[in-house]
Amino acid sequence: MEKELKLMFDQADREIPVSGRRKGEAKEALFRFEARDRCTDICGSRIQVVQNCMYYMDKRIWAAGTAADFLLAVIFMAMRYYGASAGDAVGFLMPAAAFSGAVSILVLSGMFSDGMAELSDTCYFSTKQLACMEMLLLGAVNLTFLLFLIFFAGVQWELPFVQTGMYAGVPFLFSTVLCMGTLLMEKFRNKPYAVTAAGMLSSAGAFGASFVPEMYAAYAAFAWGAGAAAGGIILIFQIRLLLRKIGKGEILCTE
Repeated sequence: MEKELKLMFDQADREIPVSGRRKGEAKEALFRFEARDRCTDICGSRIQVVQNCMYYMDKRIWAAGTAADFLLAVIFMAMRYYGASAGDAVGFLMPAAAFSGAVSILVLSGMFSDGMAELSDTCYFSTKQLACMEMLLLGAVNLTFLLFLIFFAGVQWELPFVQTGMYAGVPFLFSTVLCMGTLLMEKFRNKPYAVTAAGMLSSAGAFGASFVPEMYAAYAAFAWGAGAAAGGIILIFQIRLLLRKIGKGEILCTE
């Protein structure tokens, strides 16, 4: 489609005589106009850009996600108090991590389901800036949550930290990749229920996997490591694709 449009424009340019001198003058005038009217007071300060992004974030979903993480942490501590075994702890840790990853993308999807993305490239913020800011803050919150669960499980149930980190990190990455993939699909992009369904599916899968004894065998360590590496690489490519689609307007114009 892009190639056909380019050919149409090239053909129109050949049919309509354009003065090179007047074309250059028009370009210079546009550059002067842009330089004169460029926003420097609002967009020039990085602190103000961050403040504006924080102001326009959907704080309701943020509060709900943070409260859910806090509730899961309380339940995890209560399990230790009531004498849960190490197997029970891992069985809770895996779906909890998957749930946390799903909530991350659900918060991000709010940008494209409530019309917030339509404010892209205004003098307040760009959608890329808002998406990057949300992913950065979400990553910090979820990393803190996962590190707490891993540290608590390692201390209270005397589980190896690296092994426990794999049990939490792989379901988290799997859930995030699945939900991000759903967000990138044009059919489900502005439908939060699709991301929610993907998150529920990944959490259920992680919960079911926690009952498979072979998942905790020594020979499965390589599979866990490979899964973590693959999930991280796929997520990086998905984030780059998301930002590229935002830049091209493919996401902003989707209804």
